[in-house]
Amino acid sequence: MAKISLKNLRFSKKRNLAENKAAAAEQGFLQCGAFSADGFIEEQNRLGFLRCGARPADYCGCGFIAAYNLLHIVKRPAEIPELISEFEHGLVLGGVFGTSPIFMLRFLRKNFAFAKLFLKKSSFLKSNPQKGVAFYMRRDFSAHYVAFSREKDGSFRFYNYRGTGFCQCMEDFFREKNRRLFLMYSVE
Repeated sequence: MAKISLKNLRFSKKRNLAENKAAAAEQGFLQCGAFSADGFIEEQNRLGFLRCGARPADYCGCGFIAAYNLLHIVKRPAEIPELISEFEHGLVLGGVFGTSPIFMLRFLRKNFAFAKLFLKKSSFLKSNPQKGVAFYMRRDFSAHYVAFSREKDGSFRFYNYRGTGFCQCMEDFFREKNRRLFLMYSVE
């Protein structure tokens, strides 16, 4: 787990937006190693040059990345600098503790016709989710957001997720041993 520091919590949204726009306008931005061949952000650790609140995006960017990937799934591309700027409203302590789960729900409700938060795995699985966002906390109390979608063969693809990125079924995702808490968001 990365060491948590409460130092340097101040940031300028305006400066972050300007710097992130400049970085995204660079000719090699899409070739920085963070993007998959089909345009999803898969390697958060390659986005340390972007700012998200008071921290670099490789530290606390999984919330906006999950949103970006989910919007990409439904073919509604988002501009990364503007998306980061929007997500800075939902950061906890400038990004030290990432994105608020309540902010994520608000974002999804604003951008999708249907968005529901599930607190129980059993209820979530019964809902037959097609796409959404998963939030999980690891045993070391670090946390992560990932977008997911059901593939044509019934398997699931998880984006910005360590591992293969694919699971035969949603239950396989839940079986990972290093996780304690799940919040699942389903969208339509």
